[in-house]
Amino acid sequence: MATPVADRAVLDTNVLLAATDEARQEHGHAVAAINLWPASGLVLYTSGQIMREYLAVATRPVDQNGLGMARPDAVANVRALRARLNLLAEDIKVSTACWSYSRRSSARASRSTMPTSSQPCSCTASTPSSP
Repeated sequence: MATPVADRAVLDTNVLLAATDEARQEHGHAVAAINLWPASGLVLYTSGQIMREYLAVATRPVDQNGLGMARPDAVANVRALRARLNLLAEDIKVSTACWSYSRRSSARASRSTMPTSSQPCSCTASTPSSP
């Protein structure tokens, strides 16, 4: 019997952006994290701050290191992500616990083969229109 590395994971802004942007090298791994990890029993989390960062970068122009998405498309992606991820509370108790955990934890998530899921994430970046 395999020993799980963790039973939960926080997906940060870079993972969510990589899942959205098919051009990113990490796209496949990011989509797998969102689509397959929950099927293995891993509970996924994010925070309001991460969602705000996602919106900021997703809607920022491409020439300014963003995805250049239209705001309605980015908001639709946030809604899709929120349906798949648990939102962490943002208060001092949670912040303190997170910092404490991060200082003592050296475990890393494994990229091992995960079971398939029938509900893939539908976050995609639309190609920005030229000015």
